[in-house]
Formats: sequence, C-alpha cells, structure tokens
Amino acid sequence: MQNLTNQPAFKNLVIALLGLLVALAAVGVIAGLKSLQFIGAAATQTDTITVTGTGDVYAIPDIATFDFTVTTEAANVADAQKSSSDKTDAILAYLQKNGVADTDVQTTSYDIYPRYEYHTTMMQATGAPNASGAAGVMIPVYNQGTQVLAGYDVSETVEVKVRKLADAGTILGGIGSLGATNISGLTFSVDQETALEHQARDKAIADAKTQAQSLAASLGVTLGRIESFSESGNQPQPIYFARAMSAAASGASTPQVPAGQNKITSTVQVTYQIQ
Repeated sequence: MQNLTNQPAFKNLVIALLGLLVALAAVGVIAGLKSLQFIGAAATQTDTITVTGTGDVYAIPDIATFDFTVTTEAANVADAQKSSSDKTDAILAYLQKNGVADTDVQTTSYDIYPRYEYHTTMMQATGAPNASGAAGVMIPVYNQGTQVLAGYDVSETVEVKVRKLADAGTILGGIGSLGATNISGLTFSVDQETALEHQARDKAIADAKTQAQSLAASLGVTLGRIESFSESGNQPQPIYFARAMSAAASGASTPQVPAGQNKITSTVQVTYQIQ
C-alpha cells in the first residue's frame, strides 16, 4: 500500500491545519493582551490644583448646659439613698418651678459604693522609761492595720439644659443652696446650630472657589470640574467659662454667667481639574 505521508495532498492538509492552529493561538494571545491592559492599569493622570477654604459664622448662644452632682453618705445604703433622693428631688422641683422642662433634665450617672476606714494597730515600744515614767511609748504598726466598713456613699449626676440664659445664673445659685455638691461642665450652644454650620460651609466653599480662580489666573490655566471635596469643622467654645464656673463654685447666690459669642467654623478642601 502506498504511504500517504509522502503524498502532496496530505502534506498540504497538515500544513493548513498547523497554520489554522497557529492563527487561533495568535488570536487568543492578542485577546489576552488586550484584556491585560485594563487589569491594574492606573487611571489617566489629570492635572489638578487643591485649595483650602474657611468660613466663620458668629452666633449668640441661647442654651446653657451644665451638670450637678449630689453626694451623700450614711451608715447603710437605704439611708444614703434616701438622703440623696431628698436633695435631688428638691433640686428637680426647683428646676421645674423655674421653667426648665422635664425633657431638658437627664440623669447621667448613679453610683453607690462602700466607704472604708483603715484602723492601724498600736503597740508599746520597749526601752527605757520616758519623761513621764512610762516604760515606753505607743507607736502605730501600719502593716498590721484593719480595714473597716465605715458606711456608704451615694452619688447622682444630672445634666440640665437651661433655654432661657437670663435665668442661668439664678438657677446655678439655687441648686447650690439646695445641696448640690458639685456643679461642672458649663457650656453654651445654639439651638439651631445645623443651619449655622451650613452657612459656614457655604462661606468656606466660596472662599475655596475664589482662591482656585485666583490661582488658575496666575498659572494661566482654566478650571475644570471638581475632582474631590472634603470638610472639617470645630465645635464652638463658650467665652468666659472660667469666670462663670468660679462664681458658681464660690457659693455666690446669683453667679454671673456671660455667654459671649460662639464661632462656628467650617474648613473645606477642594481639588479642581485644570486645563
């Protein structure tokens, strides 16, 4: 039988099949390379400028917030709690009488804890008689003391919001005379603060835009679309805080609590594309 591998037609068929396989492989490689150009490829770099704008809004506070604490002690828990409740109830009634709403009064902590005393052991020192003729003197031995339960302390802390600032000084003095053992954390805020924050942000954005336009003119470029934006702000701080608290702590019947002004600040960072 004649060997087919030596026939020209068979050789041509083999060559055609090999060519087809090579072509298919080349197509697959090209497709793979095209897909690889999108994997891990960085975004096209765009020329940008970044500016920071600041906006300030001033407002007179209309809310005063502070904490008061009532601390009592007794030989047992029940008596300590009753004493604390009597004083706290008197203060709460006073607040209500002076126009403070129940929704503006909130207990933030209530603690009961034992109070111990440490009794040291006394021993007589040996040796020669002293000037009074005693054989020695009594000295404490601190490492042989005894811890003794002396009673219980009850402490309750209440947060109060006063929405009529003209009454804040009177209320601070009043609760001090009714048994509050500590008054602290006086702060001043604005009821509609969110609207003021928006105003401050608008000013900051306008400031950033003005800076970007000025910078673009100096560079001889044109501003494009905004690439990124971020905002940060700070909480307003009351003025004359130290004076207000020292007056309350001194036991003055009507402490002076000047509220001053609050400054609400917004800081924005804007990145523009440039052309």
